[in-house]
Parts: sequence; C-alpha cells; structure tokens
Amino acid sequence: MTNFKLDQKNCLDIILTDIQLHSQKKRNPNPLGRQVSKAMHGSKVNRAYSNSITTKNKNINLSINLGMEYFYNLARKEGKKYIRFFIKKNGLPVKIGKDAIEKLIANSKKYLKKK
Repeated sequence: MTNFKLDQKNCLDIILTDIQLHSQKKRNPNPLGRQVSKAMHGSKVNRAYSNSITTKNKNINLSINLGMEYFYNLARKEGKKYIRFFIKKNGLPVKIGKDAIEKLIANSKKYLKKK
C-alpha cells in the first residue's frame, strides 16, 4: 500500500449526512453529482434520489447513481484535483420522511377496514 497524503486545498469534500425514505412515485432520478452541482450553484443543501432498493433475506440494499462525471466537472471548476466522500463513523442514519409515515398510516387504515 502506498503512503498517500492529500493536500486538503486540492480536495472537493462531499459530506453525506443521512438517508431519508419517502413514498413518491417511481421516477428517473438525477445522479448524485448533478444534484450536488445544482446545490453548489444555489448555495443550498440538496438531496439525491434513488429508485434502486432491493431486499433479500432481511437485508436492504440501496444503490445511488453517483454520476462521477458531474463531481469531476465540479472539482475542476472549483480548482480541485480530488474528490472525497465523508460519512459519520457510526454510519448514515436512516429516517422515514413525513410523507412515508402518512402513507403508512393511510394504508394501515385501509387494511384494517378490509378485515
């Protein structure tokens, strides 16, 4: 393994804060890189979306299209050479969005009425 140290001035840092589950209709989501690029121009925090969730034997996998070409372009515009992704040491918290909770409640009422 090579001893490689990055100069922080040359790094574009992307900090992943959480995962939120929502109950929206399926759509073709933009890659994460495009969402971050749009957020940088608007100077606000933005979210990435994914439809790629699979379950197998009680394990849930979520895939997000990173769209690295957007990150590379953004890094170049910012005068950076490297891209770093950060998450908390104990992982990303998974939260349920308000709309998902409302849908779960509505669906449970429908289910209980049928019984």
